Amino acid sequence: MKKPSAISGRILGLAAISAFAAFSQAQPITVHVNGQQVQFDSAEPHMMGDKVMIPIRKVIEQAGGTVDWRSTDKTVVCQLGTTNIEVTVPTATARVNGTETALDGPVHIEDGTTIVPARFLADSIGATVEYDNNDLVLMTNEPTMYPSTTDITPTPQTAIPDNTTNNNLNKGDSSTITTPTTNLMLPEGSALRARLDQELNSKDAYVGQTFTATLDTSGQSDYFGIPQGAKVEGHVTFVQPMRDGVPGIIGIAFDDVLLDNGRMMNISASSINADTDIDTADSGRLTTNELGRSRSDLKFVGFDSNTGVLVPLTTTDAVVTIDQLQNAWPSQGEPHDVDLTSGTLIGLRIDRNANFEEVPD
Repeated sequence: MKKPSAISGRILGLAAISAFAAFSQAQPITVHVNGQQVQFDSAEPHMMGDKVMIPIRKVIEQAGGTVDWRSTDKTVVCQLGTTNIEVTVPTATARVNGTETALDGPVHIEDGTTIVPARFLADSIGATVEYDNNDLVLMTNEPTMYPSTTDITPTPQTAIPDNTTNNNLNKGDSSTITTPTTNLMLPEGSALRARLDQELNSKDAYVGQTFTATLDTSGQSDYFGIPQGAKVEGHVTFVQPMRDGVPGIIGIAFDDVLLDNGRMMNISASSINADTDIDTADSGRLTTNELGRSRSDLKFVGFDSNTGVLVPLTTTDAVVTIDQLQNAWPSQGEPHDVDLTSGTLIGLRIDRNANFEEVPD
């Protein structure tokens, strides 16, 4: 059987992924690479609008490649055979073997892993693509050249801050780097309050758009080691402008806490109400209360005012209907576009333990 070329891989990839996207809007997505199912961690393949988005590290490693994180410019660097891929987060382009390549979907970080469009990744590695119901199958042009990493336990590495050293590096020790910068940690279930630095409006925001918010330390010099003035960086996960009586909607998620001297702490955090979903523990630390823990997939919906209300709204389709909103939030009001102005107070729920030693894939 004649081996498919990189060009045929691109053509098949475009057709297969487009058809797959139409089918998979409400389906869990599995991925196979060269006959082996990819085992994902917390970040899973998913739909974003009409795009199939997949975690790049697990797919590249399954194909036998390597993935590194360059923290200086937030770039994931992949090597698969002679193919080199560099993707900077966030960006609208990537570099494949040194050539700038347009991306057809919003690159972002989710649960500490870089997520890229499946079409871009298949095209970049010259893979053929097939789909079977909700299973996306990628075959590289040289499926036997590189060993599968299924039976290999990779050595995890963590970031070394600029102001520390690790003596093991001078001894040729390839073991895990564990030099901490500090004992700073945000435990799962804790909460933060922050004020937006930029406006987010459902009329012109877009999925993948990044934003920052300044941590609200309530006049204190720091919040459990996070200094005053620290920023939270996030991205827009869903947006729908007001139309036909359906209010505007914006969904956001949070990726990093940006500290002084360029230090960064990767987080996985969700939106919650800054007032009703947060309590103050005896230690003074903010924590999510029972209401804040019980609600998920909260999105800003433009009922009653431009700021809107946070509504638990799972969006498996590209468009939210008025019927979906009525089921999620019966107490509806006058529809508006959502306009989260600069200075708007937002609440964050930390969804997994985070500390300085965690960096994105």
